[in-house]
Amino acid sequence: MLKSLLLLSLLYLPTLLYGQSRIDSMLTIINRNLNDTIHAKTLVNLGIANERIDTKMAMRYFKKSIDLHEIGLQGLWVNTAFVRLAGIYSSMGNRDSATYFFNEASKYLQEHPNNKALSAYLTGWGIFNNNFGNYAEALLAYERNVELGEAVLGKENMAGNYLNMSNVYARLNQAPKREESIFKALAIFEELNNEMGLSFCYNSLGNIFYEQKDYSKAEQYYQKSLDIRIKRNDKRGMATTYNNLANIAMDTDRFARALELQQASLKINEEQQQREEIGKNYVNLGKIYQRMSRLPEALHYFDQGEKIFNNLGITRYDAFISAEKGRIYTEQANEDQSRKSLALQKLQQSIAQAQASGELISELNAITFLKEFYIQEKNYEEAFKQLIRQQALTDSLEGKEVKLRISQMETQYQVAQKENEIELLKAQQQLQETELERQQANQNNIIIALVSVLVISVLLINRYRVLNRTRRQLEIEKMRSDIARDLHDDLGSVLSSINIMSQMGIAQKNGQSENYLQRINEQSSRMMDTMSDIVWSIHPENDTVDKLLIKMKEFAAEILEPKGISYHFHEPSNPAAIHLNAGKRKNLFLIFKEAVNNAAKYSKGSNISIYLEQKDNTLTLAVNDNGKGFVETEIKHGNGLRNMEARARQVMGTLIRHSKPNEGTTVIVNLPIT
Repeated sequence: MLKSLLLLSLLYLPTLLYGQSRIDSMLTIINRNLNDTIHAKTLVNLGIANERIDTKMAMRYFKKSIDLHEIGLQGLWVNTAFVRLAGIYSSMGNRDSATYFFNEASKYLQEHPNNKALSAYLTGWGIFNNNFGNYAEALLAYERNVELGEAVLGKENMAGNYLNMSNVYARLNQAPKREESIFKALAIFEELNNEMGLSFCYNSLGNIFYEQKDYSKAEQYYQKSLDIRIKRNDKRGMATTYNNLANIAMDTDRFARALELQQASLKINEEQQQREEIGKNYVNLGKIYQRMSRLPEALHYFDQGEKIFNNLGITRYDAFISAEKGRIYTEQANEDQSRKSLALQKLQQSIAQAQASGELISELNAITFLKEFYIQEKNYEEAFKQLIRQQALTDSLEGKEVKLRISQMETQYQVAQKENEIELLKAQQQLQETELERQQANQNNIIIALVSVLVISVLLINRYRVLNRTRRQLEIEKMRSDIARDLHDDLGSVLSSINIMSQMGIAQKNGQSENYLQRINEQSSRMMDTMSDIVWSIHPENDTVDKLLIKMKEFAAEILEPKGISYHFHEPSNPAAIHLNAGKRKNLFLIFKEAVNNAAKYSKGSNISIYLEQKDNTLTLAVNDNGKGFVETEIKHGNGLRNMEARARQVMGTLIRHSKPNEGTTVIVNLPIT
């Protein structure tokens, strides 16, 4: 996924907090047209207020203030106008104009030294260099801001500086420093109750959890960020968050939603003339269409994004785009052999580009796609080499120590919040006790104080219990996610290795070993399918019936379409609202698999109907075929039927089967969902 495309950029967070009444007051000053210093400062502040709402309007205000400077007005406000214009041109991908205004700001600072103005310049200069891949220069600017200190920057701007540093650390693959910087910023914004600052922190935390494939938590943080940005009418921030939510929707196979969100982001970026962001939108649209197997459309959007980045002189997305194109050419090679060499060329080019830029995530994507290419070409020796490289990179990017570190930092932050609340309660209690000591002679006051202490104690005990229950629930959810990820990462990797090596043995055709290796291949494939079902069944993201339906449809297509058997699903009106625990969901799906397999193997029918409906507190699954049927008393009950009945009993359900010769067979499962 486009993990490397999800980074935000900050300039001066307090400037995003202008209210409408203050904007109206500033417009009143401008309308007087006095062309004095107050007029010039007000133009700059209006530009800042419109920066993330209407880029063109912001540019006009900044340029008008510079015009006043050129006719003789003096003041540090012109340095702010230079830096802000440079930042806007940087976000639009206009490097030359951005460089010009940064040079103007630098010259002004040399003539009029001022630490606060220098801080604003360093912030903008850092963002500019980060956008164009000069990470060392960007980090140097942010570190100089840290040296200036909180007394110069102020708390809010220091928090913004920490977030900017986290962006650079992300580019440089320095995960611990990235996470530490984000949580420093989060603590400050929480202390100041700064909503816009929190929205940036939530977006950054969403990026981290997205990269760890914890989509549920990532989506929660992105949504919290989006709510604030909509409230503040931060259009550029809304575009960024729509893009991030679209990536989650794509990775969870909600393609219609992904396209809707990506188009919403693209529309805002086009209005704001954010050329680099438009390029990202095109590349993400290409990825969505690639996942939907609409390869010509995917290539079209990848080409569009690549063209924009080439025109802007931005190279950090080259490896990602080359890898995705290589993957598409690999898929097309089955029908057009001329695509084969092009696919291999693009994938090798992507790996070289990623290694040159130090983009480990892009390198991992390219190696994964190259492994798939060699498997498709039945070159299992090369496929195995790429598998080893893939595992090594995955361990460094998504290892357990990374997940543990993030979890610990998040827990420490939450504990610190709770400790602050408890300290506040203790302080309040101490104030009450001090007041009581001054009024000891009054018995009524003593009684009131004792009652107050008792109430506070009850509240604290109750709060402690609620916190314990909440922590326990979070631990259970985290444990389920960890089990799912560990099964997939560890067992899946081993089984994949066995599968590839067994196919190598088959290809060698070494006497009697062929049959033995064939059995290993079949058994490992079956184990991989079983593992996939287990991982799916225990993962908390799949607790709703709509996720179950997706899995059922995938299985039905895999079994029935190759046999030419048509099938139809009849679904409940709102499957996302129906929740099943892991045990019920797993057993219901396994009963469904057995019923569909039996129908495909023995019924000799041409059509299967699958009904899933909820009535009151019962979920009913019915699988009906139009096959030859049979006489119940004349068939032998095998392991399949006994397993289905046992699974139904295990989840307190019932299984019914009806069949008559030439009238087909129906299997019905009634499952309580309370």
